[in-house]
Amino acid sequence: MAGVSKRSKKNLESVDPEIGDVVLAALKDAPIWLDFAVISGTRTAEEQAALFRKGRNEPGEIVTYKDGYQRRSRHQPEPPKTKGEAIDIAAYKSGSITWDETETAAVAAYIIGYAKARGVDLTGGVEWGWDYGHIELEK
Repeated sequence: MAGVSKRSKKNLESVDPEIGDVVLAALKDAPIWLDFAVISGTRTAEEQAALFRKGRNEPGEIVTYKDGYQRRSRHQPEPPKTKGEAIDIAAYKSGSITWDETETAAVAAYIIGYAKARGVDLTGGVEWGWDYGHIELEK
């Protein structure tokens, strides 16, 4: 593990401390061969809506089925909370971010296992069979 990037720290600080603290610890304790970044934390409705437009009204692939308004993402805080309860991660391979599902799934499984061993119930795409980089607090 090369260290915790400013981006990862910022994204972890933006989410509920229950998920943020355990993922930060997992990042710091990760074996040398396993490196990852937290690429997204709490989102506004507008940020979620912008992601929803990808592959629909804007070029690119569909990346979410949550529009931020009628269907809210776990990245969005549930009032009265001010922090979301989900993150998105990406694995590093040879010093660069990779979107390879196998690499991402391995990192997500490590994080979820690390958290559960410490009494924090996380779930995510690796357990659902899609959206492997998404991790959230279990409801």
